[in-house]
Amino acid sequence: MKKAMKKPVIFIAVLAVILAGILYHSSAVKGEAFLHKQDFTGYKMYIHNVFCNNPDGLKEVTEMDIWDEIVTLCLSAEPFRPSTSADHMPVTSANPYFILEDASCKYTFSHFDTQRQLEVGFIHRDKPLICIRKETGNPSGGYDTEWSWLCILPPSDYASLYNLLQPYVDGEMVG
Repeated sequence: MKKAMKKPVIFIAVLAVILAGILYHSSAVKGEAFLHKQDFTGYKMYIHNVFCNNPDGLKEVTEMDIWDEIVTLCLSAEPFRPSTSADHMPVTSANPYFILEDASCKYTFSHFDTQRQLEVGFIHRDKPLICIRKETGNPSGGYDTEWSWLCILPPSDYASLYNLLQPYVDGEMVG
């Protein structure tokens, strides 16, 4: 009788292990979001766009509704691949970027090759890329790159983000 009891117990134990593995794999496949809004609480936002007079010129965003809309659009970013030095195009007025910064950390979200990515005939127009770089403060007062990724944004989020960044001037949308 004891042998007969062992088979169902073993079967149930194996089934439980398989089920646990399936649940674990299912949650790993879904994965967590790459970026989380709460991680940016307290960060200041700075935009560089066509209205900045020099490559280092930045405009601080003080309007929380615009700050919130820009950050929300970037939450849909999905990592595509780590970026390389070849991915960092020269700063031009056609490629806006913004920075989220606090005392110890800085994130830079960069559009690059924007004109090409927005072209109707561009083969990858349905998967536009932005570069997101995370840097942490170092003892000398500068920043060290922790990671840098090319990320895919949904085309509608990419276009909306571009339309928020490019015409921003001192709290107003121009153009």
